[in-house]
Amino acid sequence: MNIRESTLEGLDTAARKGKHGGRPPVITDDMLHTVLRRRANGESVEQIQPDLIIPTGKRKGQNPSVASIYRALAEHAKREAYPEAVAQAHADFAGLQAGELPAPRTVEQTEPAR
Repeated sequence: MNIRESTLEGLDTAARKGKHGGRPPVITDDMLHTVLRRRANGESVEQIQPDLIIPTGKRKGQNPSVASIYRALAEHAKREAYPEAVAQAHADFAGLQAGELPAPRTVEQTEPAR
């Protein structure tokens, strides 16, 4: 068995246990919900930012940058705008984990409805 195969096997085993590598997210789901709620009340990101605290990682206890907050808001908006694309990506990933290849997409499947 070569290094690549054993690495992929280890990553797969860890994923089955619910462990995923990488740096922890700066903006957690709780922080994102706080930002969304306060923005709905008319506050700006610049007003909200000093009240947020990063819970984990090397910047634990510090405030996230304004850019990180805007990036999280943009990713949230994208997930909300294209929920079927997110669901399809999750299904494709699950299929890849099971050893299946996803079917090729047609132009009608990839273009958003107008």
